[in-house]
Amino acid sequence: MNIKIVIKLLFVLLVMFSCKKKTATNPSEINIENGYHKTIFQNRLIYMGGDSILSKRTTLFYDNKDELYHKKYEVLATKNENSDDYKTIIDEYYENGNKTSEVRYFVKGDSLILQGKDTIKCNELHIAYDKNGNVKEKGCQGYISNADISTGMSVGTWFYYKNGELIKEVYFHNAEFGKDYIIHRCFNDEEFTDVITNNFILYENDSVPLSPSEIKKREIIDLDLIWEDTGFWGCY
Repeated sequence: MNIKIVIKLLFVLLVMFSCKKKTATNPSEINIENGYHKTIFQNRLIYMGGDSILSKRTTLFYDNKDELYHKKYEVLATKNENSDDYKTIIDEYYENGNKTSEVRYFVKGDSLILQGKDTIKCNELHIAYDKNGNVKEKGCQGYISNADISTGMSVGTWFYYKNGELIKEVYFHNAEFGKDYIIHRCFNDEEFTDVITNNFILYENDSVPLSPSEIKKREIIDLDLIWEDTGFWGCY
């Protein structure tokens, strides 16, 4: 074989190897098990309740078919602009190119929920979407600590939708055992039905619709109640 041809072939192979190596060591694209992720350093203004937060970093997670399945927005965890310490403020999850859910993390005072006698801190706002991109469920997660229990728990009112229409609200009153309850409000056209149960999710016991006397005992007020033995099951 001509020596010039051999030299040219060796040069081409060297260039191909060098390019491949450079791509593999790119610090913004890191291989992980069953996929990889990319990190983008870009300022993005995000509104969280009454706050405006500047996201400094976005990380995109892809599976081994190059499909995006997770995106997270991050901010600096300290006031030091040169810090490498970040914390996540939004997690977004995707399937077949569509966003299926997201979690927004709150840290400031405007994450307080005021409902009736309750003042509740919303640590995380959870939102789920249907295949058409409509919200199908949203509500807050917080931390409950009282004389009987300390745990993470749904707090405030959760909202449920079908084809963009509100069909149900569920309010969690996470009080001490015996004072706890959940209000299930189901909508039917322009009418609604309220059914109240014990807070069986918080205390992991059987769900029981509360009788009028038990509702009065638990000091549940300002409700236009319609008592139906079967109402809870149709609503829930």
